[in-house]
This record gives sequence, structure tokens and C-alpha cells, in this order.
Amino acid sequence: MKIKATFLGGAGEVGKSSIMISDNKINIMLDYGVKLQEEPVEYPILPREKIDVVIPSHAHLDHSGAVPILFKRGEPKVIATDLTLELSYLLLNDSLKISKKRRERLPFSKRDLKSMMRNSTPIRYRTPKKIGGIKIELFDAGHIPGSASILMSKEKKIFYTGDIKMKDSRLLNGCSLPDKTDVLIIESTYGDKKQPKREDEEKKLKRYVREALTNNDIALIPTFAVGRAQEILLVLEEFADFIAIDGMAKQATEIIYYYKRYIKNSEKLKKIMKRITWIRNMRQRKNIIRKGGIVLTTAGMLGGGPIIFYLQELHDNPKTKILFSGFLVEDTPGYNLLKTGVYSNEEMVGEKNNFKVKCEMHRLDFSAHADREELLNIIKKLSPKKVICVHGDNPKKFAKDVEEIFNIDAFAPKIGEEIVL
Repeated sequence: MKIKATFLGGAGEVGKSSIMISDNKINIMLDYGVKLQEEPVEYPILPREKIDVVIPSHAHLDHSGAVPILFKRGEPKVIATDLTLELSYLLLNDSLKISKKRRERLPFSKRDLKSMMRNSTPIRYRTPKKIGGIKIELFDAGHIPGSASILMSKEKKIFYTGDIKMKDSRLLNGCSLPDKTDVLIIESTYGDKKQPKREDEEKKLKRYVREALTNNDIALIPTFAVGRAQEILLVLEEFADFIAIDGMAKQATEIIYYYKRYIKNSEKLKKIMKRITWIRNMRQRKNIIRKGGIVLTTAGMLGGGPIIFYLQELHDNPKTKILFSGFLVEDTPGYNLLKTGVYSNEEMVGEKNNFKVKCEMHRLDFSAHADREELLNIIKKLSPKKVICVHGDNPKKFAKDVEEIFNIDAFAPKIGEEIVL
């Protein structure tokens, strides 16, 4: 019986990941995410087929942000780690709040989100589950807390990495992998890049922070709420008494600590959480601006959240340091600020939304994705007969490299394309 994969999103691009795995009995959706950097936001193809099961690999919206749409015309089962389900609800609910504030309409409602959660079943790593004759098993992807790679076994073993990281970080152990697989569907975000050593990036971050504190100024760290904020807290442990955490990063940190079995150094994180300042109101924000310190806040690409307040208050101060902790999507406010020195955000209606920033700015690389070397090591370890490259800006080149290095079939599908596995 043939199993096929239909690539509804995330093929030849980063964002809106979505792959439908089908035989003649069942349709399983691996991820159903959005492409946030587009204006308007882009969504994957909506399949004609009835979806039986959805497996979001992790909570980031480019992998889970469109899942509630599938509940407009059915009630598929949702399977993921308990932490992914909890964090997905946090991020999706926040999307609904933002859309209401901006008077925009999302293609799903609070009712759809509740239906998604009602039909969700948590599953642990390495605990096989049979779905319509296909055995499903989740492996720790090492990307963010609760993230999973997905192994599907029937006549063949099919392994979908989702977003994956092989090397350890302060927060997470590197990914776990099965022994071998027949078909590997692999992300290729950094298929052509070698990342800097984590230790070097940590040293730079600490140096910039120390300089700011020595001058009684602000080190402003825009960050992703899930995963990155918690890692930065661990990196900056020695400065914990000077750290203030703001925005959704507060709630995400509390949730992640509650599910502490997914992270390393949970007790160290707990001690840090007791020492930092939890920003809850405008008075606290103004106070930290006055006295100086480290502000860890959302959003990581400066599209919204408390970071806007801090930028508006501090943009004229050349001693303030803005420290980006990772990737900035092209044409986001953060990307454009770093490139031009001007902050511009048309979505901030009625607010000061276009101004020159005199602050000192640096971008560091704390990527939660595997780089080229790690991706090739994953392929080498799994020894697949077929490799399918997704979630990258140039997966065709990476697929060609894989063919030449390993002498195996490698593909970079287009959106809407079907491949027999």
C-alpha cells in the first residue's frame, strides 16, 4: 500500500510548514503553520481531503499557527507533547488578541481554538501510538522545549525532523534520533551555513551586557518568548539580579518551568526566576529605564509587544544597547532597523511608529536550528534511501548537495506537489 506526502506549505520557503501524509485509510497532517512575515499573513493550502489527525511538531506559529482552521469543517485528533499543546494555546490565543486589537480578522475563532484543545491528546517521547495502521513515535527534536520529530512506521519508516537541533544548548539537550529510516523529510533552514560557536556568542552577549551595566544603561534584548528567552536567562545567570522580563516571555517561562522535564538545568532556571524582576505594569517599566539594567522582552523581531515602549523611550540614547539574539526575517521591523537604523512599523496605528534609532545595535546567533554540518550528520546517521528537503530558502541546492555527498535520491518539492514515499 503506497504512502504519499503532499506538501501544502513550507516547500521552497521558511514558514507555513504543512505536510499531509496519506494512504487510502487515513490522512495525517504534520504541522499546519503560518508565514507571519508576509503582509497579509500566508496560510498553507487547505486540503480537500478530510484530515483525521494533526501532529504539530512544536508550538512556533510557523508550524502550529493555522491548526485551528482545520476545525472549521471537522474535528481531527491533535497529537503532540503536552508542553507543545500548552504553548500552542498560549501563542494562538495571543494571535487572536492581537488581531482583535488591530481590527483584523483571522481565519479561525476562539471557538475553533477551543475545539482544537478539546480534541488534543498529549503523547510522550518514545511512546509509540497506532493511528489507522501507522505507528507514530515522537523524538525530542532539541529545537525548543517540547518540540518533536515524528517517526511514522508502516511498511517503511518515514522520519520528519520538523525544526531540529543536534547540538546541546544551555536550555536543551540535542535531538534524539531513531536508528535508521527509509525516508527522511528534513528541514534545510541552514543547509548552506555554518553557525558560530555557541560559547563565542555567549561571551559576546555577556560583554555587551557588562558594558551596559557598568555605565548604568540599558541592555535591551528583544527575544522570542518560547525557548530563546529561557536560554538567555541561563546564559546571563550571573546578571540575574539586574534582569527584568516583560511581555509573553513571562508566561512562557512559567509554563516551561512547570513542564521542567523537557529542559536541562531546571533548578538553575528556578533560582534565576526568583532573582529577576517580573514586569507587570508601566510603573515598573519606567523605573527600569530610569535606573538601568537588562530588559528581556518580546517581540523578537520588533513587530509588537512591550519592546515597542522601550524603543520609543530609548531610541535617542546612543549608550543603550539593543542585542538581537537570533534570526531576523527579511522586511520585519527588526531586520529593517538593523539594516537602516530606522524603526518603522505601519501596524502601530496612532502611535509613534517611524523614528531613527541612535542606540548601539548587535545581532548574535543563538539559533535553535541545525546548521549544515548538523544536517549532514543527521542524514549520515539515519542512512535513508530517500531525502526530502523542506523549510529552507534554497532546499534545491541542499538536495543536490545531499545527492552528491551520499549518492542517494534527494528532492526539494514545490508547494502542492505529491511524492510517493
